[in-house]
Amino acid sequence: ALDENFWPAIYLTTLSGLSTCLGGVFVICNGSPTFKKLGHMMSFSAGVMIFISFMDLLPDAVAAIGFQSANLYFFGGIFFFIIITSLIPEPSVVESNESRKEKSKNKSASFSQQDRTYLLSVGVITAVGISLHNFPEGIAVYLACLRGAKMGVPLAFA
Repeated sequence: ALDENFWPAIYLTTLSGLSTCLGGVFVICNGSPTFKKLGHMMSFSAGVMIFISFMDLLPDAVAAIGFQSANLYFFGGIFFFIIITSLIPEPSVVESNESRKEKSKNKSASFSQQDRTYLLSVGVITAVGISLHNFPEGIAVYLACLRGAKMGVPLAFA
């Protein structure tokens, strides 16, 4: 027999995962991408992720497993991701920031092959990071939801 919280846990875990898709839809619906728009969106996303990491996830981890263990795992995650990103090849030719800034001012300019290579590299690194983050998060959301909505809902929307 299934736990009474099985379906709510599946629903909230799925909803939590779909938020990544909603972010992608937002980007698609926001018009043609420019380096300026991409910069704004990436900066906003970084701010949200850093805030959640330091103001929500890390304090909860410290409360659950202690300061030393939480920080060991925190920095372990950083070093693990450094290793992962070092395995992803960097684009061989990337235009300078000045060149990108000039192109982003001209909204009709299309992306060059170097731009596409750079954006593909950023996209791959971001996708790897999201996957590494979302897999254990999905497990955590599901297990928290099995304990009840009081514990699962806040984690699903964190």
